[in-house]
Amino acid sequence: MTARDRSPGSRTSKGGTATAETDKALREALQRLLHGTAIRTDGTLTKANLATEAGVSRTSLYRSPVLAEYEELVDTISRGPSAGHGSTQSVRLVNDVAAELRATKAELKQAKHRIGQLERHINGLLNIIHALQTRTARAGSGTVHPLHPKR
Repeated sequence: MTARDRSPGSRTSKGGTATAETDKALREALQRLLHGTAIRTDGTLTKANLATEAGVSRTSLYRSPVLAEYEELVDTISRGPSAGHGSTQSVRLVNDVAAELRATKAELKQAKHRIGQLERHINGLLNIIHALQTRTARAGSGTVHPLHPKR
């Protein structure tokens, strides 16, 4: 079977079976992009992000029937509630929310980094306290003497 013999929608892998796994991955990725739960991308609804999010090549995306579903969905979103100014507002809103999500993720990453730094600092202080307690216990009496005796 040559490429000309196949219908436009039929694709085969090396084994000769339809690539249902690719289509499934693309559909799952599309859902993640729509719900703002992207794993591998910034969450912007683009063809490149759809392919990246699904873990497939852009060529695979262009060969998949999921591309038509994506384009229909984007067209529906861009038309918005009223075919006109609503489309621009909808796209702008989606992009604003995606940008806010990216900023929040960046803040979260910085906060986690700072928490790690503080945990290391606390552990260092605990080690010092333990060493001082051990030294005091070895010193004998265990009595605490002021550094500067009262005069």
